[in-house]
Amino acid sequence: MDCRKFVERGCLNFTVASLSSRDVHVRQAGYHVLSRYMMHLEGARFKERKQVSAVGHSIMRETKGVRQTDRQAVRQTQT
Repeated sequence: MDCRKFVERGCLNFTVASLSSRDVHVRQAGYHVLSRYMMHLEGARFKERKQVSAVGHSIMRETKGVRQTDRQAVRQTQT
């Protein structure tokens, strides 16, 4: 995956925007994409990597409680 192109083409913006969706499944998809992107970013080499990584880690850290609440909500709807 070309992590720089992911940012340049607006995919990261779209991913972050999905985290504010009212639909729990859309938010979960956004968390999943962001998590996978952060894993790819660890091995990436491009000029702005440190800044993008800092923003991504900040978002992941700040949404931790929300992600747990979303998981519980989905479990309740599945039963």
